[in-house]
Amino acid sequence: MNNINGKNRIAWVDAAKGIAMIFVLIIHYDRNASGRIAALGLMFCVQLFFFLSGMFAAVEKYSLKEYIIRQAKSLLLPYAVFSAVNLAFHLCFNPHLPLNEIKNIIIGIILARRNYMLVAAMWFLPCLFLVSVMYKLLTMAIKNRRLLLVLTFAAAAYAKVFMQEPILPFTANQALRFLFYFAAGREIYPYIKDWSIEKFKAQKPAVKALFVYHTIASGIVTWILFRKEYLFYWENDFIFYTSLFVHTVVIISFVIIVSVLISGFAPLSAIGRNTLGFCCLENINRTAVNTAMAVTGIGFLPDSPVKVVLFNFIAMAVGYIILIPVNRFCPFILGKRKSVK
Repeated sequence: MNNINGKNRIAWVDAAKGIAMIFVLIIHYDRNASGRIAALGLMFCVQLFFFLSGMFAAVEKYSLKEYIIRQAKSLLLPYAVFSAVNLAFHLCFNPHLPLNEIKNIIIGIILARRNYMLVAAMWFLPCLFLVSVMYKLLTMAIKNRRLLLVLTFAAAAYAKVFMQEPILPFTANQALRFLFYFAAGREIYPYIKDWSIEKFKAQKPAVKALFVYHTIASGIVTWILFRKEYLFYWENDFIFYTSLFVHTVVIISFVIIVSVLISGFAPLSAIGRNTLGFCCLENINRTAVNTAMAVTGIGFLPDSPVKVVLFNFIAMAVGYIILIPVNRFCPFILGKRKSVK
């Protein structure tokens, strides 16, 4: 682990965030062109982000007021700043935008409803704020964390079946769905925080064999889901949603294992440490790349999964360059308390 911003960073967590962020950007670009890559990402990446966020929820350390203030600084402040930046950027490229449309964009920013925002990925920030506060309130009322896990699972199942639409402010109905993954991350954290290749080598042969078996099995299931988009299908809604949940859990476990194995890959970890920045700069990065290509006369149409992935990696490289001075001089904009050198 390395120490950044006064906190111990877990290498495989940064790698897992990096993997999830790559899938998020691909999904938001063009699902038709992205094909099965986007379909696979839709099954796990948002849930994985909430799971990883829940791992580090310091709910016991602070009072309710202190916790809300800290979460607001880490999530709502960046949301507000980058919403303003993206709106200004959007108006620069669309100077003749009707006043009514500008008003609708501002209302969308304030309400922070998923799928009704200027920057698609940014709904996650206010939703995560709401989820974290909900979890804090629940831990104050319910001391048994395993019971809390069961209750959040029941709430997630109810929200999945009965609360898909309409999308509420701060995506509150979907927050109930993701609250379970947040709570699960908090519950499982003590058991997986120290995962590493070195720890694996020190295990007994039986434990190693079980781990290898699980890795192979979850990898096969993930591959089948990538190829077919589902493993089993039933007309019964209850069984269908149950199977989707199982698929998500299996993919998340496989991604975490892969993250442990490749946690030393520096570029992926750099993406993981800056997921909030990549999330908020998504539209700006892509517009910058498209503009540069148009000016230089480069003809590049991302109309296939490979081209979409390549285009998004180029856009992420641009975003990383933008984030270097932000991390250095204005880390609070990214929800950080100290500069990252």
